Amino acid sequence: MNYVFTFKKGDIDLFLEHYGVQPEIPVDSRILMILKNEDVTLTLYNTMKAMLQGKNAYEDYLMWSEIIGFECKTESESKPTNIIQNDISNTTLYFSSSIGSDEVGTGDFFGPVVVATTFVPKSMIPALEQMKIRDSKLMTDEYMVSIAPKLKSMIPNVVLVTDNPKFNDLTRQGFNMNKIKAYLHNHAIKKCIKLVKDPIEYVILDQFCSPKLYFEYLNAIDTYQNITFMEKAESIHLSVAAASIIARYTFITCMEELNKMAGLVLPYGAGPGVDVIGKVIVIKKGIDFLPKVAKMNFKNLDRIVNK
Repeated sequence: MNYVFTFKKGDIDLFLEHYGVQPEIPVDSRILMILKNEDVTLTLYNTMKAMLQGKNAYEDYLMWSEIIGFECKTESESKPTNIIQNDISNTTLYFSSSIGSDEVGTGDFFGPVVVATTFVPKSMIPALEQMKIRDSKLMTDEYMVSIAPKLKSMIPNVVLVTDNPKFNDLTRQGFNMNKIKAYLHNHAIKKCIKLVKDPIEYVILDQFCSPKLYFEYLNAIDTYQNITFMEKAESIHLSVAAASIIARYTFITCMEELNKMAGLVLPYGAGPGVDVIGKVIVIKKGIDFLPKVAKMNFKNLDRIVNK
C-alpha cells in the first residue's frame, strides 16, 4: 500500500538524516529525490507530496505524522490512493515489479472480450526486452502468436474470456461495455495477486474510464483498490504490454474456433466488411445463430438486419 502526505522544504533535511542513504535523483524532473532502503522507499515530488512504499511504509507514515505534523489515518481507515499517479515517473514505473492488465475484443462485433493480467518482476525485464515485448498494437498477429505461449510460461498470468453468449446475457442485464471490463479486470487482478509470491510495487491498469467511474461499476462487489490508472499503459510497463499480447493471442485463438463454427472467416473490427459477413451468416445460419459469435448490442446488428 502507498501512503501519501504533504511536506515542506525544510523537512527534506529530516528525511535525509533519518534514512541516512544517498538520495537517488531521477531524470524525471517531477521527482526531487528517492530515498530507499530495504524496508521502505520514500519518493519526494516537486508538488511537495511524499509517497511511502514498502514493508515499513505504514510505520514510517505514523512516525512522520508526529514529527512534521500532518493528520494521519489509521491503517484500517487508509485507502490506497492514486492522487500522485501523474507524478510517478515513467522510468520509476518501468523498472518496477508490477502487475499489468489489458483487454482485447471490445471494438469487435465478432468474438469475445478477453482480459489478461500478468506479473512482471523487475528481474524479468531484460528477458522480455530481448523478446521485443511491447504494445500489441505495434506487433503483428503472427509474431504475437509465436511468442505468447513462451511468454505465458515465463510469468504469472490470468486470462478471462467472456464469450458472445455470456456477453449478450450481461448486456441484457444492463451491463455496458465498461462495466463488463471493470468486472473482468477486477477479477483477473485479484486472481493474479494470489499467484505472485514476490513483492508487487504497482498494479497498473490501462485506463478505459475515469477511476471514479471504474470503482462505481464495482461498488457491489469485493474490489481491489490499489490501482495505478495509466493511459497508453502498454508503452509504460512491460506487464501491461505482456498482458496485451496474451489477450490478443487468446482472442485470435478464440476467433479461429468461431470461424470453424460459422464456416467462414469472421473479420475483426466493426466496419462495413463486418456487416457483409453478418448478412451472409444470417442467410446461411439464420438470425438465431448470430448471438453465438457476435455482440448483439453493436450498431452492426441494425445494419445487418435492415439489409
